[in-house]
Amino acid sequence: MSQNHSTTEVSEPAAEPISVSEAKTFLRISHDGDDAVLANYIKAARQFCEIYTGQCMISRSLKTSFSINGSTADAYDIPKSPATSISQVKVVQKDGTETVLDADAYNLDTTFNRIIFQTAVLAPHPYSKLDVFYTAGYGTSADDVPETLRHAVLMKAAQMYEHRGGVQEQQGGFDIIESLLRPYKKVELY
Repeated sequence: MSQNHSTTEVSEPAAEPISVSEAKTFLRISHDGDDAVLANYIKAARQFCEIYTGQCMISRSLKTSFSINGSTADAYDIPKSPATSISQVKVVQKDGTETVLDADAYNLDTTFNRIIFQTAVLAPHPYSKLDVFYTAGYGTSADDVPETLRHAVLMKAAQMYEHRGGVQEQQGGFDIIESLLRPYKKVELY
């Protein structure tokens, strides 16, 4: 079920999957001079891992806009997982008029990470866009994130720190990180 969509963050995660102190321990850094740099690398490493997997590690609010252009479906894949709740769904008509759907008009299928609409809710209308506002992530703290994903972020942040100033990546460095991320990578079924 290939669907044109764009996703934006409504709110950033409240925390990162690993802390600066965990990164410092892993890297055997005993000073505080690089704390800000490490914090930036941790954020960039998390974003890298999330883009690669399609997963949100720490829960946050997102908005995905689906282009409808007259044709509708009964289900739409939510691109960021794991989706845990849907706060609002709007349909936008071609003239810009927005309609908020009642919560009983749709369900969140957490098994397949998609929104399923009740029959005929999105019957052919002059809709141009469907906006889905939802929360995705494993939880609000680092402890909620699977350890394998946390370790991938830690290794990527360490790799970025150790090779700062240069673009050359250590041979085989991504192979280890990729092997940690691969089981979480979202696979297109359609």
